[in-house]
Amino acid sequence: MVYGVIRDMVWGEDAAASARLQHNRSVLDTLPDAEGGPLLWRSMFSDSSAREWGSAYQSSLIHFGLTCRGLEYEWSSWLRAFEALLARLYWVQAKVHLETEGSAQHVFIWEPELEFHGPDMPMALRCAWERIA
Repeated sequence: MVYGVIRDMVWGEDAAASARLQHNRSVLDTLPDAEGGPLLWRSMFSDSSAREWGSAYQSSLIHFGLTCRGLEYEWSSWLRAFEALLARLYWVQAKVHLETEGSAQHVFIWEPELEFHGPDMPMALRCAWERIA
């Protein structure tokens, strides 16, 4: 099982914050919507942020999850696909939980080196993971 959240902050002028939310929604809409083939698909992501910036409180959240047999054997490929998605989004933190049968839970956390990450910015990350027994 893999699940987590991509968090962005809704700061700045109304128009700029709304444009960030809309950009992230547009990127998610470009993901394929078919399970089974690609490593990431549209239906595993849910944008729980307010549809309009004015009713969001501080954070915009994109949460995701899936269960998949043998995902740990494809884990490095899944991480590359996830990081490629992160490169296209606005965000301030991403957290991924991986739980496998007979193994401990792993938590992966991405935080940009700067205040936030945007799609035109290089991927400069502090990435940490912790094993939870």
